[in-house]
Amino acid sequence: MEKNAVESNNRLVLRIVDKHGRGEVSIKQATRSVITRYGVAVISVALAFALALSAKTLMDRAIFLLFMSAVVVSSRYGGMRPGLLAALLSIFSCIFILLPSLLKSASVGGDVFALVVFALVAVFVSSSNVARSRAEAALKQAETNYQRIFENAITGIYQTTVEGRYVTANPMLARMFGYDSPEELIAASEKEDILRRRFYVEAGRRDEFIKLVNENDAVTGFESEIYCRDNRRMWIAEHALTIRDAEGKLIGFQGTTIDITDHKRAEEALRKAHDELERRVAERTADLAKTNEALRVINEELHAEVAERRRVEESLRALSAHLQSVREAERTRIAREIHDDLGQMLTAVMMDLSWLEDKLSKPRDVAARNALAEKVAALSKLVGKTMDTVRTLAAELRPGILDELGLKAAIEWQCADFQKRASIKCHLITDLEAVALDRASATAMFRILQESLTNVFRHAKATLVTLTLDERGNELVLTVRDDGRGITEADIADPRSLGILGMRERATMYEGTFDIANAEGDGTRVTVRMPLLKLSEAARVK
Repeated sequence: MEKNAVESNNRLVLRIVDKHGRGEVSIKQATRSVITRYGVAVISVALAFALALSAKTLMDRAIFLLFMSAVVVSSRYGGMRPGLLAALLSIFSCIFILLPSLLKSASVGGDVFALVVFALVAVFVSSSNVARSRAEAALKQAETNYQRIFENAITGIYQTTVEGRYVTANPMLARMFGYDSPEELIAASEKEDILRRRFYVEAGRRDEFIKLVNENDAVTGFESEIYCRDNRRMWIAEHALTIRDAEGKLIGFQGTTIDITDHKRAEEALRKAHDELERRVAERTADLAKTNEALRVINEELHAEVAERRRVEESLRALSAHLQSVREAERTRIAREIHDDLGQMLTAVMMDLSWLEDKLSKPRDVAARNALAEKVAALSKLVGKTMDTVRTLAAELRPGILDELGLKAAIEWQCADFQKRASIKCHLITDLEAVALDRASATAMFRILQESLTNVFRHAKATLVTLTLDERGNELVLTVRDDGRGITEADIADPRSLGILGMRERATMYEGTFDIANAEGDGTRVTVRMPLLKLSEAARVK
């Protein structure tokens, strides 16, 4: 904004300098005194009166022309009021001179008419100088304004010859170049050594300036570095016009100069700051590139580590599935051996005990027979309990009903057995006749059911458990819900809750899902989802 204001002021000063240089401002009446102006009026009329008296016989009525000349001279020299005075004196003089002829009745009409015309013309000539007087006052004010601007301008104002000698310069220009006065600057420009280099630091800059101004008759914002009086350097911007003679030949320049050293320094500082910023940006970009490369390497390593961890997890999951399968197979084998071998042996013992009991029932010594019978009865009772324990162990290791009748029947049996052993009501809701689930997935869902019922018995303090088994889309969904005290989020997220972790891992192992949460109202809800077999696979399983 400050730069724009300086340039606007520069253009105004330049226009005033242009007018002054071309001679359009002049004052001719600035120092004339009042006595001189009115004196000229009186003297010119007196001179006309004397000439009229001496040449009266020759001029006749031409005396009006003589007095009119006096009026014109007075008005031109002194202004309107001295002109009016001259007109009044001229009228009286004409009356005095023409008085003898006016007394003659024969020629009185023509003299009176001539006198009236003279009076009107004289008054008109005198008053016509009003506009000129006002113009002169305006010119005087313009000259004063120009001088004030010239002396107090914040920019340097000058006129130079083509060679570079200063013709005029204002105080600001002298101070700008390190001189005490414009006269000292003008005198310095007359010296040949200074004139040769014409202040410019860059060789040929003066010639370039002359060429531009000569071609365009003006130049604006011509920036140069110059030498000052004390050999310090400064930057200036010149705004110049040509001065030409009547034939159009270039004879000099006139214009303004402003000091732009601070602006140039600011530009240089800004350029250095910009270069420094560019350098820092380049360094930062290089650092970011290195960081990005390092992050890329780390990212690749992390991806590789994640991929390896996933591979290990998949391997562990596969191993866990294999171990689970092996465990189930081993349980099945152990249950079968317990049922087949140990059960058969216990059956044989029972048969032998029955035979002994039969033999002992025959007549013998009553006391011995009774003792032996009691011993056989106790042994039979113990063998019966042992057989019940064997059947329970075999069912817990691998319920035969799961393999023989399927998942639905196994869930019904588990529900009834839980109600019998835990004294907690257990109810199954399902419309399914058969379940299209492979053996491993069915086993996993059954084991999750067993673990869920065990948790209800140990922690829930429930009185009712509701089981729901149905198909939703391509999934078999088992829901276990109790009316107990529920479960907290902390218990669900606790890594020490191995039962929950085991159930979730069982479901994930066969592409299923496991979810446990508080049920609406009271209690806990466990939901297990397992993918169903396709029709062809289901037929093959059947």
